[in-house]
Amino acid sequence: MYGIVNQSIEELVTINYGLQAWEEILIKSGIEKQIFLTNEAYDDSITYQLASCAAQVLGVGIGDVFFIFGKWWVMHTCKKSYASMMKTGGSNLSEFILGLPSFHDRIQLMYPKLSPPVFKVNKEADKHFLLQYFSKRLGLQEFMKGILFGLGEYFQEAVEVKLLQSRDNGFEFEIFEIKWS
Repeated sequence: MYGIVNQSIEELVTINYGLQAWEEILIKSGIEKQIFLTNEAYDDSITYQLASCAAQVLGVGIGDVFFIFGKWWVMHTCKKSYASMMKTGGSNLSEFILGLPSFHDRIQLMYPKLSPPVFKVNKEADKHFLLQYFSKRLGLQEFMKGILFGLGEYFQEAVEVKLLQSRDNGFEFEIFEIKWS
């Protein structure tokens, strides 16, 4: 993953839990790199290690860390670093979700080594979608769920998100049901 992901985790922790918590996470993780460069690619294991140690230090489950981080990613990192892309992604939640399959195409122009997930969207009704999530990375369902809640918040919609199918249960990809009124 790129350095911006690890930077965002650091910001989330330091702003919400303090610098001391972040320093404890770094010590527990054994990661010597304390400055992550935005456009530099890092091994995925670093991000997973930071998240795992954050769960230990903060006293929550790893899924909780990923969920909180998913919301943070949309409401802070994307708003700050990708504001123009967020605006061109759609003027409402429905448009944005329908455009998710092509969203990472634009991101890859900035991050050529990116290995993004792939999305397929089925519109069930006006404000009811099924989102198929294909990723080479395991264990990020709660991150994706957090992103979907974050998008709801970004577009000022109260969303309901259910994980209907998961690779954890033997399927080849995840399916999320997204509804709002």
